[in-house]
Amino acid sequence: MSGGRLGSLMKRIGPPEVITVFAFELPLLLDGLLEWAGLAMIIGSYIMGLSLSRTDLALEIHRRLDPIIDVLVPVFFCVMGMLIDLHALAVLWKAGLVFSVLSVFSKFSVTHCRHWPSDSTERARSESGWAWCHGERSR
Repeated sequence: MSGGRLGSLMKRIGPPEVITVFAFELPLLLDGLLEWAGLAMIIGSYIMGLSLSRTDLALEIHRRLDPIIDVLVPVFFCVMGMLIDLHALAVLWKAGLVFSVLSVFSKFSVTHCRHWPSDSTERARSESGWAWCHGERSR
C-alpha cells in the first residue's frame, strides 16, 4: 500500500487521536502477521514506518507519538543490552576498546581539522559534540 493510499485511508478513519492510535496499532498488527508467517517481527515495524513516513500525516503522527517514543526507546535499548552475551564479548574486549577510542578520536579530529584554517573554534566545538559533552548549548 503506497503512502498516498494509506494516508487517505487514515484520514477517513476519524479525528487525529484515532489516527494516532491506528498508526500505533498498525505496526503491531503487521508484526504479528509476519511473526505468524515465520519472519522477524521487526520487519513489520520497519515496513509500516516506511509506509507512514510517506503520508502527509507523518509529522502529526510523530508529534503525537513522541511521548510514547520517549518511553519505549530506552526500554528497547535496555532489552537489547540484556540480550548481549558478555562471555562472548570477553574475547573481543581489546578490539572493542581500540575501536571505541579510534572512533571518538576520529570524530573530534575530523571536525576540528575541517575548521582548522578558520577561527571558528566555537562552531567546531559545537559540531564535534564537545559542547554537548560539557553541557553547552549551540547557538
